[in-house]
Amino acid sequence: MRYSWRLLALLTPLLCAQIAPQTPDLGAQLVAAAAAGDLNEVSILLARGANPNADNGFGITALYSAADWGRHELVQLLLENGANPDSSPTSRGRSPWGKTPLQLAARSNTNVAAPDARAEIIRLLIEHGGGTEGEALVDLIRAGYLDAVRTIVAQGHANPSYLNAALAVAQENQDKELAAFFIASGATEPAAEDRFSSVERLEQLAGLYRAQSGETVTLQRGLEDSELILERAGRGDLILVPATLTILRSLDRKAVVEVRGRTLPPSELVVSEGKSSEVFIWTAPAVKRPTAAPIVGRIPDRPRVPKLSSDNQEWASFRGPDGSGVADGANLPTEWDVEQGINVAWKTPIPGLGHSSPIVWGNRVFVTTAVPGGNTVATFRNFSEAARSGVLAYVREDVPFSWRILALDKDTGTMLWERMAREGVPRTARHVMASHANQTPVTDGTHVVAWFGSEGVYCYDFDGNLLWSKDLGPVPSGRYFDPGYEWNTASSPIIYKNLLILQVDGINEAYLLALDVATGEEVWRAERDEHPSWPTPFIYEGAKRAELVTAAIKYARGYDPTTGTELWRLGLHGDFPTPTPIAGRGLIFVTSAYGTLEPIYAIRPGASGDITLANHQTSNDWVAWSTRRGGAGIPTPIVYGDLLYVCRGGGILTVYKAETGERVYQARITQGGNYSASPVAADGKIYFASEDGEVIVVKAGPKFKRLALNHMGEPLMATPAISHGMLIFRMKEHLVAIATQSERRG
Repeated sequence: MRYSWRLLALLTPLLCAQIAPQTPDLGAQLVAAAAAGDLNEVSILLARGANPNADNGFGITALYSAADWGRHELVQLLLENGANPDSSPTSRGRSPWGKTPLQLAARSNTNVAAPDARAEIIRLLIEHGGGTEGEALVDLIRAGYLDAVRTIVAQGHANPSYLNAALAVAQENQDKELAAFFIASGATEPAAEDRFSSVERLEQLAGLYRAQSGETVTLQRGLEDSELILERAGRGDLILVPATLTILRSLDRKAVVEVRGRTLPPSELVVSEGKSSEVFIWTAPAVKRPTAAPIVGRIPDRPRVPKLSSDNQEWASFRGPDGSGVADGANLPTEWDVEQGINVAWKTPIPGLGHSSPIVWGNRVFVTTAVPGGNTVATFRNFSEAARSGVLAYVREDVPFSWRILALDKDTGTMLWERMAREGVPRTARHVMASHANQTPVTDGTHVVAWFGSEGVYCYDFDGNLLWSKDLGPVPSGRYFDPGYEWNTASSPIIYKNLLILQVDGINEAYLLALDVATGEEVWRAERDEHPSWPTPFIYEGAKRAELVTAAIKYARGYDPTTGTELWRLGLHGDFPTPTPIAGRGLIFVTSAYGTLEPIYAIRPGASGDITLANHQTSNDWVAWSTRRGGAGIPTPIVYGDLLYVCRGGGILTVYKAETGERVYQARITQGGNYSASPVAADGKIYFASEDGEVIVVKAGPKFKRLALNHMGEPLMATPAISHGMLIFRMKEHLVAIATQSERRG
């Protein structure tokens, strides 16, 4: 019975000859069946005439899914029925990120498929003609499939640029035998004396480079004379240092950029990172960012901006007062030592795993968590760990969890009460970097509301009594173009007057929901044509009206917060919006990254209708300024004084004049690390928390000055809270309060 599916594939056309002709959605059904791993259904659909190379509208084919998930029997069936094993760079058979099935199969993603299954898929793809040009060589080397590497190279069709990139990786791995094999096969080894010898030579490498897929990268001079910055849409910037005349490497040595051709500027770049490589052709000199974007059209009256004082430091929701992340007058320390207890008020263990931020009201600190049952430890990897292991997929737990909200005494860190909101097996999966308690709770001083995404909404009073709960049903959230990847929700609830407002953007449906915060009754619901998005909604209190601002993939939108009526929309965003909209200097800022766009928009309040920018526009009547590059992937930016601070995931900080968009400076916060937590500010200092457990304190202002680097001892994914002299961090296993020694209480 091992080959019963093959027999079925051959016989079904005869059995179905008299059945009605193919329906238009057979291809879509095939892709869905492959994503689900349904071998029998795929066989039936192929027999009915489904196109084996059909995609789901986003470039995801059945073979893409089968290779991605390590389903070797499904890969074999599709290849035998005409699936293209090696789609061209511009074809729809590639994923939106340009991966071929062979590159996908080479990923050492043990969270999805066993290595032996991937080895069989690699063999099948090569046997059917895949990978002949060698674009997967770097991926295969990093994954350890060296026999496949030798087979591809032995065919004699590998592009020299891919051979050279593979040689660089072999040399990086100190594999002399493999390096010699590549050299014998035609790879070019740069002479040892070929070093970059001048700033002028680096400057001549600067420019815009374009791949066949349409993706572009830009090389710009770095902050130091000896470095270049490679700007890449959706993947974050790389800081490169020269190794030889033809090879540049990133600071962590994980990325290799080969400069091809001895002319300057060079004819090509080959960018290799992790398990992917791509050739980019020199297109044009680098376009410098404009010093200021023009402001056109009517400028509405600047709305009043609420001032914070030491008496207004209730940190009641994500990012605190007005979502600003700012609390001046807090008298926070610049340096501390968690291990030695210097400037540490208290440190309290928190069970389970959660990335929600703490909130503070009066003498209470509230935080949420999700605790796995038994002796289970929730799987977690920060970005650096996940990238090193090759696992950036989802985690689906089949053990019961308990979702909890905890209340602590702000002065001592003593646990006052702990309530279990729900217990059971998680309804949806999550990203390996995420948790089942991503959303920050919210309070109005009377009610404390926790939203756990698919696990429901729960409202308590300050003594821990449950007032009401509401089940919204499962809210699967993940990659819109490949729904098989579930990453969980993260948008936090907010309270506006008597309304609790939720942004529910899932794979199956998307809507805004307003509930009566006292009763949980639905007040209004606004359906949205949107893909999964993760930003928290934001209320802008203008002089003439309040605007509920949301960020998402298709549009950023403004709504009337009392009715849910849409006021305006702005298109052109990154693939996976996460940063929350913010305001400052009379403007609303929306940013996102990943995919082909990394925009930052400065929007004037009071807009109406579709205010999307036309091609090549940087501003219009309602968009004061914008840039298509440089947006943040996860951390929410911060407006402090007259400057906008945007921290990208890899720790690249770019500072703009908030009102004009003029770039003031760009700097590296640290030599490595990744950033998911959003920065907060107080008293002329900005605090950046890295996933590796470092908190960097930067002086606010037009010049970069790092004041301190503090080691916390645990990963940091959550945005800290500020309240009355305390800086409260939610770490992986503890909640810790930092306070100047003289400010400590209790």
